[in-house]
Amino acid sequence: MWTDVVRDDDGEIVRNKKGQPVREKNERWGKGKRWLAGWIAPNGKERTRAFAIKVDAETHAKAMDTDAARGDYMDPKAGDKPLGPYLKLHLATTKDKDPASYEIYEQTIRLHLNPTFEKWPVKNITVTDVLNWMEEFSGTHGATTVGRGLHLLRNSLDIAVDDGAIKKNPARAKSVKMPKRAATEITIWQDEQLQGVLDFHRTYRDGVFLPVPVIGVSCGARQGEIFALAEGDFDEEFLYIRRQIKKFDSGDFVFALPKNDKSRQAPMPPETYRMLREHIDKHGAHPITLPWEKTDGDPVTHNLIFVWTGPRYGLTHMRARLYNELVWRPALSHAKLAPPPVIDDRGRRKYSNNPRDGMHALRHYYASAMLAEGVAINELADYLGHSTPKVTLDMYAHLMPNAYRRAVAAASAMLGRFTLAP
Repeated sequence: MWTDVVRDDDGEIVRNKKGQPVREKNERWGKGKRWLAGWIAPNGKERTRAFAIKVDAETHAKAMDTDAARGDYMDPKAGDKPLGPYLKLHLATTKDKDPASYEIYEQTIRLHLNPTFEKWPVKNITVTDVLNWMEEFSGTHGATTVGRGLHLLRNSLDIAVDDGAIKKNPARAKSVKMPKRAATEITIWQDEQLQGVLDFHRTYRDGVFLPVPVIGVSCGARQGEIFALAEGDFDEEFLYIRRQIKKFDSGDFVFALPKNDKSRQAPMPPETYRMLREHIDKHGAHPITLPWEKTDGDPVTHNLIFVWTGPRYGLTHMRARLYNELVWRPALSHAKLAPPPVIDDRGRRKYSNNPRDGMHALRHYYASAMLAEGVAINELADYLGHSTPKVTLDMYAHLMPNAYRRAVAAASAMLGRFTLAP
């Protein structure tokens, strides 16, 4: 690139005694890289790349020709594309699947991935870069948030691989491992503690919300699933969990499929069935209309069993925040599962707000009771709506102290069929 071929007055190339073209210095002499590697890409177009050393240019050109012949060709300039567009493209693929997840993913990309990687060429992102980002991220956020960020980074770089911009995904290297959440052993309430929670519900508004914790503790339903129960969602044998009420960061509510996008059914005790029937006979079921899945989704109407009536909202669906503040947290305090309320300067009662003291405690009690009676893990996973039995086992294995006793009894029964005495 620093010299030009010499031509005579007729435009013919001047050659030396060996028949090689004579070259002379041009205006680029001593400036920039000297050697230009050239090759033909699979699309038939010529591609070039400059090098300082001739042997590097020759090696690169030969490698490009070999990759093209093998079908492994990758345009060196494709890796110059920054990661930002790939993050946007991956985010767009999640928008129609779960709008609530889309909001969380968008926030994770905007706050935790873009500041580091948005403008980086994908070819320059190394395994070390990913590990350093994870280490810094883990210093300020929990394993779930870091894992979500790594998941988005991996999938976005997968698109870059499929696009031919890079050959390998640095976020999927063996040394880049998904962070594990710290193990937290679940504490199961004592019977008297649960009774205290139920007692408060029996007295609040003449017991109108007593079936809420009863369904949670006897059928294992989640809070949003209980609030979305309609008149036709149960019979004398089963509770049919077909939907939930979800809230977006915007404050909008929708009807949506239960967690993991699948409906399910859980065995219903006759006591719970009678309580729900009596509740409907006394309070009725009320038509509530919400969009389906998305804030702009088609409106759907269900005759909900539980509704809220008050001066602020009128008659409306149950709102988790309102229920937690006015019913659930006072119930925890009444059962001595939380400290007494603090009276503020306006005379209002303020109850403690520990996220770990939510209605999931009812599901934990339900799971412990089922396991104590020998309900199989795979069956319990279906009743709870877990994605796999492994999730149930990982969460509740420590609640199976009698499992070994059942195994011993079964083994003893088996040995009893044989003569073992010498």
